[in-house]
Amino acid sequence: MIIIIHRRGTPWNSELVMKLQNLYRSNSVTVNIFSRVILPLQTTLSGAFGTEQSAGAHKSYRTKMRLAKKQKQNRPVPQWVRMKTGNTIRYNAKRRHWRRTKLKM
Repeated sequence: MIIIIHRRGTPWNSELVMKLQNLYRSNSVTVNIFSRVILPLQTTLSGAFGTEQSAGAHKSYRTKMRLAKKQKQNRPVPQWVRMKTGNTIRYNAKRRHWRRTKLKM
């Protein structure tokens, strides 16, 4: 079963429409079309036809170094710092969770 999610006002990709028509004619796949959901057509069908691209893997050297630095900074305060400061510094105030707070890159 293929579920198509199409954003209103965007044109249909003719190549994908032809593939869907062929699948529907062969009676091997049920095709449902929803046009009220706000997601683009390309993102939902990219995995269905094997044309998925992983753009996140292509990073420049500068971006990779910035991500590495942020990863090193994102750690708890060492125990020796807590002992040295007399427990006045108890936690890292700039700690970041990967899902809650995103990097502005």
